[in-house]
Amino acid sequence: MEWTALGQTTDLLSNLIIILMVILVGVLALLTLVHLLMVVQAVIGQRRNKNATQATPHDLSGDAPPQKAHALVTRAQQLGFEYLGAAGFKRDNGLRIDWIYVDEEQTTLMLIVPNGKRYAALFYSVFGDGFTLQTVYPQGISVQTDTLETNSIKTSLEAAFDFHMTHRLSHRLMHGKLQSFPDMVAVLPWLADHVQQQVPLQLQQMRDQSLQTLAFFATSLIIATIGLYALLTQGISLGLLVVFILVAIGGIFVGRNHVLPNYLKTIEQRKKKKREAQ
Repeated sequence: MEWTALGQTTDLLSNLIIILMVILVGVLALLTLVHLLMVVQAVIGQRRNKNATQATPHDLSGDAPPQKAHALVTRAQQLGFEYLGAAGFKRDNGLRIDWIYVDEEQTTLMLIVPNGKRYAALFYSVFGDGFTLQTVYPQGISVQTDTLETNSIKTSLEAAFDFHMTHRLSHRLMHGKLQSFPDMVAVLPWLADHVQQQVPLQLQQMRDQSLQTLAFFATSLIIATIGLYALLTQGISLGLLVVFILVAIGGIFVGRNHVLPNYLKTIEQRKKKKREAQ
């Protein structure tokens, strides 16, 4: 009777581990597909931006922001921003228009830009040495280079603006005084340079980070598939069970940092991770 009960327990454990492995393989396959699509999106973005850099932005200040962007416009005005103008870029998929606002000091720009079916707000401050600080609401490409730092905040437009104004203080000693943007004549050359020089750096980091996470999940998928195959063909053993548990624990620990590429992590997520690490 004891051997029968032990055999039943072993069979139950074996079946449970196989079910868990099947679920794990399915989840990893889905994550691999998602990150493959991210890589494709980054490559498409690079190609579109490469074509966009061939064209100079032109003044379209007569065009009013669309109805879907009115909520952002109202909140921008409440923060003290005034409408400066609009800039158009010719792209393969049509004309892209950025609506441009400036604060009372004329040192912080806010661009309302298309973001899928919605609109996003991008705050910009440009320093004397050309370094650009960008804060995006609600979601953007968060990267850091020698000439650019971008961050995303999804809490609210007001929180993004407050973060931007506070954070730029830490850059003034290093990068000099802020540049002024009193009119579109001052904005258009900077915007053209930003699209030609800095946006490609963002897209390059987006592609590189997406490739890293894709490689991680693709490798994990291969390992999990081999493990599942071994379970189905060789059966369960104590050694295989120990290996499975160790790999699962290691995968969970490492995977926490790879579920999203760094460029998709918002300030809120970074602060939460920092608090958990303390």
